[in-house]
Formats: sequence, structure tokens, C-alpha cells
Amino acid sequence: MVIVPRVATRLSIAVQAAALAAALRRGTGRPPPVTLADVLLAQTRFEGNDAPNNGNVGNLSAAGFVNGAEVSRWPGKAWRPPWFDAPAPGSRWEALHGVMLAGKEPSAFRAYDDLSAGFADWLSLLGNHYPGLLEAAGRGDVDRFAELYRSLGYCPNCKPADVAAALRRRRAEQAAARAWDGIELGPDGAGSAGALVLLAASVTAAVLLWATTRAVKR
Repeated sequence: MVIVPRVATRLSIAVQAAALAAALRRGTGRPPPVTLADVLLAQTRFEGNDAPNNGNVGNLSAAGFVNGAEVSRWPGKAWRPPWFDAPAPGSRWEALHGVMLAGKEPSAFRAYDDLSAGFADWLSLLGNHYPGLLEAAGRGDVDRFAELYRSLGYCPNCKPADVAAALRRRRAEQAAARAWDGIELGPDGAGSAGALVLLAASVTAAVLLWATTRAVKR
């Protein structure tokens, strides 16, 4: 793990939509279903508030504390959250610093060289560990998505009602911004549970191959 400065980059909805659609298409070889893409875009915008840090659209962790020692299996670049160093008493980060030392908040987050790599790694994580989130997203079921978001451990401290409301708000913003204009998307007929399980597997396999190829080229 190589620590780099945290850099937040403000991105338009259109830029994020194009990057996500390209990552999904790279994983499956075909245009992604429109509802799946729209819910996943709302999710990454919720995570990063339209300004992801170092291309980490899903806020994927790189390290955490276990029994008082920091542990990391991430070999790449990473940035430190504002609660990593001991904050001043009364600081808004003071409580999170203690939670981090207890192993319940990350001590570092993954950093990527570009947005494409960030989306690729995030989709690989969903396909490997959270296919239920892909299924719920494909059905446009933000309530189920929000429940799984917490119960599966992606964000155990989040409140499902708040997450669902945030996703609805961001989908409305995307509709108003005509986020998908000019981007080829597939029909929602691929939104059945079985098809989305296959989609998750396809995304995972193709993204892992793409990431390995990038690593060899570097």
C-alpha cells in the first residue's frame, strides 16, 4: 500500500454516467440495462457526492485495524481519511478515530489513476461479493438495495430509509440532467434475477481480465 494525497474531483453527472456505462459494457460486451445503470450511477453519486476521492467511486477500503495493528492486503495506492490522525478534542473526527482503532472504520481507502479503474474495481467487488445489490439495482428496487446495502455489510452503519431516499433523489437529478442522452443502453428485459446473476459473473470475469492486463502493461 502506497499512501498518496487525497484529491477530490468534482464531476458532472454526464461524465460519471459515461464512465459507468463504459465500464459495464466492457464487462459484458453489450449495453447495460437502463435501470441497472441508473441505480448504480445514483449509488456511486451517493458514495462520492459527485466528487469522488482519487477515482474511488465506491469508497472501497484499503486498510483497517485488527487487534490494534493496521492490516492491508491492497498493493496499490491509497489515501488516508480525515479521521486517521488523532484529531483535536471535540473535533468532528474524534469519535471516528476511535471507531477506526476499534476496527470498525477504514484507516485507508483505495486510490486509482483514473475513473475507469475506479469503476472497474467497484464493479468487480459487486460481482464477487454483492450480486444481490446488482439484482436489486436491475429491478429498480431501491428499498431492497438499501436494505442489502446495510445487511450485507457494505455500509453496516447506514440507515436503509436514508439510503433509499438519497437514491431516489439522485435518480430524479439524473432524469432532470438527461444523464443518459447519447449513451447506448439496453432494455430492462435483462432485469430478471437470473440474467443479472449472469451479468454479475460476466462483469467480474471481464473486469478482472482487464485489470490484470493493465497491471502487466504498467
